[in-house]
Amino acid sequence: MKHIIILINLFLTALIVAPATAQADTLSDKSEKLVSILSPFIGDFEGDHEEMKLNAHFNARWNQTKTAMFFTWTSNLKESKKRVIQIYGVGVLDKDEKVVWHLHGSDGSKIDMKLVKHKKGKYEFQMSGSTPSGTLYEEVYWELMENGDFDHVITKKVVGGTPQKAFGFILKKKLNKKR
Repeated sequence: MKHIIILINLFLTALIVAPATAQADTLSDKSEKLVSILSPFIGDFEGDHEEMKLNAHFNARWNQTKTAMFFTWTSNLKESKKRVIQIYGVGVLDKDEKVVWHLHGSDGSKIDMKLVKHKKGKYEFQMSGSTPSGTLYEEVYWELMENGDFDHVITKKVVGGTPQKAFGFILKKKLNKKR
């Protein structure tokens, strides 16, 4: 009798687990898709915005299986080099196979950034979430340049219901120096 109960439990487990496993993408499938979309943004980038008096640094790396991109974005005031904000994020494929980043700021912000469209080195994102100044909504545009740099433009920004000035800057890719 004990053997029959064990066999029934194994059978039920197989019925529950096997279909989910058969339908799920493998790590290599997810990795391949994510790498094909995000690989141009892996590395170190820096840029300045004269009018906003900001300097930005973007650093992105893969996790071991290349199924997630981890990054930090740091903005400093150019004159004093005082850090304005640091954002930590992870980019993954969601359940619908869309690229989404989950961002957390050093100021307590929590934002989701979704890739809306991408084609031939042009990427459009929508960002929404909470910040200390209120609810944030941004439309962001990245354009990859032939030399590996990318143009980062905030085309629309609303914080706490108040429209903000749109701005952008070029982030130049830094070459890794051998030590």
